[in-house]
Amino acid sequence: MTTVDKIELIIPSAYAQHRLIAKLDEWGINGYSIIREAIGKGRSGIQQGDLPADVGRSWYIIIASETSRTKLIVEEFRPIISRYGGICLVTSVNMLIKDANSEDRY
Repeated sequence: MTTVDKIELIIPSAYAQHRLIAKLDEWGINGYSIIREAIGKGRSGIQQGDLPADVGRSWYIIIASETSRTKLIVEEFRPIISRYGGICLVTSVNMLIKDANSEDRY
């Protein structure tokens, strides 16, 4: 297992839909998962994304980051969260991935 930082973001789809994937690539973030239409309740009330437009919809993004890059990645998201809203959580986790040098070892 490898110790990495897990960066979890919930950001409004108004930003995410048009810019997020391009920004992740621009920032050199190669490993991430995106779950569209996250629902929940926070400071701005319930966000359920049940309107026909993208109003009230959010995306949940998970990034596994080397500890040395975490601060840089978080700082890239700070202006986005300040302008559009959302949250960013960072935790240290153990990640199990397939060993690139072996077909059957994890």
